[in-house]
Amino acid sequence: MAYQPMDLEALEEARKEREKEVKMYSVLREISAYFLFLWVIMILSYGNRDPNNFYLREALINGFIKPGDLWVEYNNVNTEKRFWNWTYNALVPELFALPWYNKRPPLGLRLYLDDRNNLKIGYAVMRQVRIQPRSCKVSWVMEDITPECAGYGSMSNEDGTLYTVGWRKVNSSDTLVPPEYKYLTASQLKGYPFWGQIDWYGGGGYVVPLVAKRDSDVKSLIRRLERLEKEGWIDRYTRAVFVEFGVYNAQINLFCSVTILAEFLPGGGVIPYYHIDPLRLLNYHTGFGLFQAAIEVIFVIFTIFFTVKELKSICREGKAYFNQYWNIAELVSIVVSYTGIVNHVYKLFMTKEILRIFTETEGTGYVKLQEAVLLNELFCYQIGLVMSISTLKFLKLLRFNKRIGILSSTLRTCAQELQSYSVCLMVVFMAFVVLFWLLLGRHVREFSTFVYSFESSISMMLKKFNYEDMYAAQPILTPIAFFTFSLATAVVLINILLSIIIRSFEDVKHDVSMQSNEYEILDFFINRMKMLTGIGTAKVRPLPSMYRDKKKPKDSVSSFPDKVDRLVDFINDFYFDNQIDFNGKDFLKKMNAEVSAAAERETRKAKPVMASKSKIPRSVSERFDDF
Repeated sequence: MAYQPMDLEALEEARKEREKEVKMYSVLREISAYFLFLWVIMILSYGNRDPNNFYLREALINGFIKPGDLWVEYNNVNTEKRFWNWTYNALVPELFALPWYNKRPPLGLRLYLDDRNNLKIGYAVMRQVRIQPRSCKVSWVMEDITPECAGYGSMSNEDGTLYTVGWRKVNSSDTLVPPEYKYLTASQLKGYPFWGQIDWYGGGGYVVPLVAKRDSDVKSLIRRLERLEKEGWIDRYTRAVFVEFGVYNAQINLFCSVTILAEFLPGGGVIPYYHIDPLRLLNYHTGFGLFQAAIEVIFVIFTIFFTVKELKSICREGKAYFNQYWNIAELVSIVVSYTGIVNHVYKLFMTKEILRIFTETEGTGYVKLQEAVLLNELFCYQIGLVMSISTLKFLKLLRFNKRIGILSSTLRTCAQELQSYSVCLMVVFMAFVVLFWLLLGRHVREFSTFVYSFESSISMMLKKFNYEDMYAAQPILTPIAFFTFSLATAVVLINILLSIIIRSFEDVKHDVSMQSNEYEILDFFINRMKMLTGIGTAKVRPLPSMYRDKKKPKDSVSSFPDKVDRLVDFINDFYFDNQIDFNGKDFLKKMNAEVSAAAERETRKAKPVMASKSKIPRSVSERFDDF
């Protein structure tokens, strides 16, 4: 058999097919690595959660915050008298394991709460944060009536002076300073600033240890607290009183940091607040611990792998690398992953130190879990951010779907217009936020500050609001403001936003050049899977050149020499070989006869497929048009 060259067009199609195949393998590797990394992230994020967190928190709330009696319930504390009443009847009895029902002592339960399940880590403390006198300026009109005042509990104005009983300043070094009136710094207490309902408070303060080893010691502790109440330990310069302790539940292997806060307002009154944070510090002491340790090692390997990959991309692309959203997201994920690794390692060392102090002091030493809570929350934020970015990568994987490609193209098309419109949207929205703040700030807590008003306005857009309280505060202006806000946001602004997006969607849908063609990879992958299972066949099969003419006729450029030869033969036959009378009718007859004969010859020589489609000229003019 003679050699026949391959069809160049078929070879070009085969080359494009091979490029799709290489890209398909690259995409498959990317998807496989992504799903493995996503699985590791899920194990880390969900492994840090425990359904028993909720039940442990509820148990502590039922013991200290909602003991069952409305008179001693902490949420009803609004005066200093009620705070002391809650301390005597709810806090102290629940902090210690009291005698059994038959009056026998709770032997072996010295470090437990009264529920007999939660072990105290160290001992509980009551810490007071005070404000300095003259921390605010009195109006000159009222200077003759009151010479000084004390404002809110700003950290810069907190009081750290040594006092004696009755909050009298120490005048000499020989004066005895009771421990309840001695200021301890944040470093001594291992404390950090705490954000309450209305202000920030430092980690230092005046501390009262809540310690009792026996039942008689509990009664002595209550008498001590009663003495402090009579001495005025809480006065008009008191801005916050904290009750802080930590517990460990061995049944579910969970620690818990309890912070109960009473915020004393400058104008009088108390705002109760509490923060109960369960956390897991011992991760590798159960059957799941070894598996979690292996997952953490795999996460570190993945982080190093992605770091090397992105560094190579930066070196290859240069500044153009930072122009793509997914590259920035990948860099943020890598940076947050490294900070999470450092945070987790530091938390392991801190847990070891807590257990060392607890073991050496046999549970009598001072241990504070606030730092562990902060690190645990930070780790949750870090792993949550990495999990969020990894979940968003689903959109990148779904780019092979035509509808998702149209969606991304739509957002890309209307991005510029949305940036301009967002300015108008925020100006109108902020105007309503300020309106509700000024209108309802003095009467409704949800609008008492600018931040609260902003959050409440967003909630109103989502149809979540308490209209009764708003109407009770301003029965005339509230309906007008609320109707205007609903009309402007839900009817006008949101509809304009949707109109911009819908118009861009229509433009993208009708303009093929704006649509991504990466979804062809998905069709190619499906076709290859059909080929592997024997269902489908290959679309491209290169053919020898001898079969090219059966598929497509020659183009005009390649057939031009043949047409020239046919024209010369035609002229030679009619003008030189035959004697023609140019003035008579025989000329046209002979011409038409020759054309018909030539047409019959061409019909016999032509291929069957082409002959069925060819048009035989019937005149001289048509013959010349064929050339």
